Amino acid sequence: MGLARYQNSSYTLRYGPKDIRDVLAALATNPAYELVVDTLMNESATAEALVRWQKNLQQAGVNDVVLVYLAGHGMLDPAGNFYFGTYDFDMAAPAEKGIHLDTLKALIAGSTARKRLMLLDACQSGNTEFYQLLGSGRPAGAAAGSVLASRGAREVGGDQSQPGLADPAELLQEVFGTIRGSGIDIIGASSASQHAYEGLGLQNGAFSYFVIRGLTTGAADTDRDGSISIAELKAYVTDAVADFTAGRQKPTSREENPYYNWRIY
Repeated sequence: MGLARYQNSSYTLRYGPKDIRDVLAALATNPAYELVVDTLMNESATAEALVRWQKNLQQAGVNDVVLVYLAGHGMLDPAGNFYFGTYDFDMAAPAEKGIHLDTLKALIAGSTARKRLMLLDACQSGNTEFYQLLGSGRPAGAAAGSVLASRGAREVGGDQSQPGLADPAELLQEVFGTIRGSGIDIIGASSASQHAYEGLGLQNGAFSYFVIRGLTTGAADTDRDGSISIAELKAYVTDAVADFTAGRQKPTSREENPYYNWRIY
């Protein structure tokens, strides 16, 4: 599911759908995969459309790989609930049209596939402050020649002056922890209060760009055995994105089963 256009034009992004298509193209270069693709882009990316996804995911076999990739806006509400922004969602009321993390978890967990991965290229803001919807400019120390625009949303209903609020990074880890026990690996594009960035020089979101690069160039194959494990991809993307954005964005991941380090490429 990838979005660049939203019903509210002030939410506009650049590369959501392109990120999805480029990741699919990267996976298609691996002869081990026979891809079955179901994409929801822009206007078609609604909560109601997930019924179609559910039917397709239930058809996946135990030896198949299920990958759910979401590129667009994401939010945490004051209670710590994560919502992915659909085409018609409202940041002032994300629960009405946004997709709750539990809904995504249930969709993926409904598959019998043993290899299940969620990639989330969205901003998740925490409870300590408000964040502007969009920004621009290159953070100090970011890669020369790059221009970064923030991808993401702000926390809704919070009080930025309220003391004693939870640490944003801990909040996001807690959100990811709700998926524990579901058999789903997850990599998120940013850590809590950090913005996810779209690099204009990359022609993709920074997170998606390094997922693609890690797979197609072998950069993520750290042990040089000719294949890329889920752990290698997580480590590469985390380090590469943090380096490119000079630490302004650091992906967060959660490993479902440390004893099942399956091959993704």
